[in-house]
Amino acid sequence: MPSVNRISLLPFIIAVLLFAGCASQPSPKQSNVSASWVESTLKRLTLEEKIGQMIMSRAYGYYYSSESDEFHHIEHSVRDHKVGGIMFFRGVVLETAAMANRLHYVADMPLFVAGDFEWGSAMRVG
Repeated sequence: MPSVNRISLLPFIIAVLLFAGCASQPSPKQSNVSASWVESTLKRLTLEEKIGQMIMSRAYGYYYSSESDEFHHIEHSVRDHKVGGIMFFRGVVLETAAMANRLHYVADMPLFVAGDFEWGSAMRVG
């Protein structure tokens, strides 16, 4: 006779298998456009810019005026060193989003945005 744990786990497994096939796949046209963008972007980047894309700069999600030293430092990393992303460590939710948006505007390529949230967003972003 099957154990109670196996019987209660069976509907969950069936649901996962059913919904796994429901994920939408990009159309061939979207895949071709994405692939061509990636290829053309990689061809135009210098070696230094490609290396920069593998680096993330540290940032804090607080308000900084456009004239502040902290904003100029992060802006310099994004614009001049072509870093591939920003890692937020502390801050306030709205200011973190605003800072990410400001840096996306400065960047030549879309930035990878991450946060140090191993204990949840409330740990670092208030």
